[in-house]
Amino acid sequence: MKSKSWRIVCLATAVVLLLTTFTACGSGTSNGSGSATTDPGAAASGEPVYGGHLIVREEGDPPTLDPTMEGAVATFMIVRYIWEGLATMDANFEVTGMLAKDWDINDDFTEFVFHLREGVNFHDGTVMTSADVVASLNRWYGRSEIAQKNLGENAVFQATDPLTVTIKTTVPARNLLNIMAYWEDGFYVVPKSTIDAAGDDEITEAIGYIGTGPYKFEEYIPDNYLRLTKFEDYTAIEGGSDGMGGTKLAYLDTIDFVPVKEATTAIAGLQAGDYDVGSVSSDLIDQVSSQPNLHVVPIDSGEFPCVIFNKTTGPMADLKLRQAMQALTNGEDILGAAFNPEFYSIHPGFMPAFTAWNTGDLGAEYYNQADIEKAKQLIAESSYNGEAIVFYTTQTYDYMYKNAMVLVSEMKDAGLNVDLQVVDWATLGEIRSKDTGWDIFSGGFTLKLTPLLIAWMGDAWPGKWVSPEKTRLLTELGGVLGTDEQYAVWEELTKLAYEEVPVVYFGEIRYAYALNNRVHGDWVGSSPYYWNTWVED
Repeated sequence: MKSKSWRIVCLATAVVLLLTTFTACGSGTSNGSGSATTDPGAAASGEPVYGGHLIVREEGDPPTLDPTMEGAVATFMIVRYIWEGLATMDANFEVTGMLAKDWDINDDFTEFVFHLREGVNFHDGTVMTSADVVASLNRWYGRSEIAQKNLGENAVFQATDPLTVTIKTTVPARNLLNIMAYWEDGFYVVPKSTIDAAGDDEITEAIGYIGTGPYKFEEYIPDNYLRLTKFEDYTAIEGGSDGMGGTKLAYLDTIDFVPVKEATTAIAGLQAGDYDVGSVSSDLIDQVSSQPNLHVVPIDSGEFPCVIFNKTTGPMADLKLRQAMQALTNGEDILGAAFNPEFYSIHPGFMPAFTAWNTGDLGAEYYNQADIEKAKQLIAESSYNGEAIVFYTTQTYDYMYKNAMVLVSEMKDAGLNVDLQVVDWATLGEIRSKDTGWDIFSGGFTLKLTPLLIAWMGDAWPGKWVSPEKTRLLTELGGVLGTDEQYAVWEELTKLAYEEVPVVYFGEIRYAYALNNRVHGDWVGSSPYYWNTWVED
C-alpha cells in the first residue's frame, strides 16, 4: 500500500481564502475581493480570556440537529460545534486530520486506512473508538447520495482495531476526503450507542446529541434560542489553530443561537447589544458601521442565490418553460434588490469565481439574458396554458424574498401566472421535499470544495434532476484522475445544466457580518465559527 500525505490539496480550490480577524477596535476593511482583513495590532485587548456568553443571530431555526438527516445550512452552522469528522479543512482549504491523525490510501483509491486519535472524549464521558466511526460511516453511506455516488456500490467499512478504520470501495473514490472534510453535508462521527438508539429514525434530543466537539448541546427552545455549553473534557489537537482544523479552544461558557427572521429586527438587536454577531444585508452596512459598538466584516461567501424547478410534475416539468425562465431572468436587477453592487458579481459559473472550478464565460449565452420577448416565444412553444405557477420563497433569508419579488415581476411581464407563497425556511424545506404542491422555490447554494457536492446535481434532491447524461458526467467527474481532466468534464456538465435548466442562478454574492466590539477571534473562509473566539466586557 502506498502511503499518501495526510494533508492533501482539495482540487476544488486553487486559492487560499484570506484569514479574517475580527477585533474590538474598529471596523474590518475590505481587501477588494470581499474577504476581510483588520490590523492584527488593533487587538489591544491582550490575551484571550475564558468565560462569557456569546449570542449569535441566525436567520432561522435548524430543521434538525441530526447531521445526516438534512442538508440545510442552518443545521450545519450549529452541528459542527457538537460533532466532528475524521477530516476537515485547514486555513489553506486543504484537507487535514481531525478525529483521524493520519491515513493511508492505496494507488487506485479503493482502500483508505484511517488511524484515529487516541483518547478522544464524547460528551457523555465515553471514549471514541473505531466501532463508533464504522457505525457512523454506515449511517452516512446509507443516507448520503453524495457518499453513495463517490464510494460506489457495496462499500465496506471495517474496524481493524480499536483505533483503525478501513474503507474499501469497488470504484476509485478519489474525492472521498474532499467530501468528508467539508463542514456542510460532510461526515460526522456519532457514538454507536446513539445510532443504535435512533435506528432508522432521526437522532433527537430525547436520544441525545452526543459528539466530540468543543461545545455540547444544552437546550433548544424553537423560535427562541438554541444553547451550547463548553465541553470541559474536550480533546483538543495541539499545535495551534488552523482554519476549521488544528487547536479548537472553547473560551466561551455558552453560545446561544437566536433565530431572528426580520432583517430590520436583527439590525436593531445588534445595535442594542441584544446579539453579538450576525449576518447583515449589504444595503444596511452603512447603518451598522455607523454604530460605535459594532464593526463589519465582509467575506467571500461563494454563495449563489437561485431558483430551483420541479422537474417531475407541474408546469415546470416542461423544458421549454424552464428555458423561458432562463431567458427572462435579469440577475443584475434581482441581486441589486438585495445587495450593494460591491457585494455581488454577475458571471455564468456554478462554482465560485475564486476557485479552480471557475468556468469563465462558459454558458454566457444562456445566463442573465433579461429577454422578455424571447421568454414569451418559449412560453408559446411550451405546453403552458395559463395555470398558476406555485412559487415558494421565504423571509427567513431576506435576500431570497427580495430576489423573488423582482423575479415574480419579470415572470408576470412575460405572461406567466404566478402564485407566490411566503413561508419560513423550515416549512419551505418540508414543502420542497414533496414531488407535488410546488413548482419553483428560492434557494442559495454555498461554497463547495468540488461540484460533486452541489446538492441539485443529485437525482433525489428536491426538484429531481434526473438525466442519463448528467449521471454519466458525474461518474466521470468522480473517477478521472488529474485536475485538467476533471475540469474538462466539469465544463461538459456545466453546458448540460444550461441546456436542461434544473436551476437558474442569479450570480455570486458576498456576505457581511456585524460584530460587537467585545468579540475577538478569527475565522477562515465563507462562514464564521466560534471556537477560538472570546468576549471581553
